[in-house]
Amino acid sequence: DPAEWNDDTKGDARVLSAPVFGEDGAIAMALTLYGFPRPPSNGVDIYISHIIEAAARVSESLKRHSR
Repeated sequence: DPAEWNDDTKGDARVLSAPVFGEDGAIAMALTLYGFPRPPSNGVDIYISHIIEAAARVSESLKRHSR
């Protein structure tokens, strides 16, 4: 993955991760996406958006199930 993250280099990313938070707000796990097709210029933004949304849903599910 790029050593420096910016709009010019983020299209070179091959692995994306997003934290999943537990009920106490601490990181419980991470979701990682790899092996995705090389996106068109700046197309990695859609992958970033999806993994952040998925991590937020898992975080909410953990909070609901721990009550």
